[in-house]
Amino acid sequence: AAPSGAGGRPAICQIWDGDLRRDLGRFPVPAETRWVAFSRDGRRLASTGGDTNIRIWDVEQKQLLLMLSDDDRHLGGLAFADGGRLIAARASGGLTIWETNKTLLSRVR
Repeated sequence: AAPSGAGGRPAICQIWDGDLRRDLGRFPVPAETRWVAFSRDGRRLASTGGDTNIRIWDVEQKQLLLMLSDDDRHLGGLAFADGGRLIAARASGGLTIWETNKTLLSRVR
């Protein structure tokens, strides 16, 4: 998956198969999107970059499922960790960690 866009225009995140031969779909994402990460099972895609939101997408349906807000910008990376946690690097330093296995996602400090 790779986000693209410039000049404040709406951007897309394009997904290809493992061999990069087949376009599997496109998601509309904010122009500042810089990082994406797949869940271990490949069913979810998280995106962020430059703002305070993490967007969680359903890959098959190409639909936004959830926006997680934080009080800091996320610059420097995003990953689904083993056990289902979603981790995002914070611009001010440190990490924000969400427990994605629970019915209600909660932020852990």
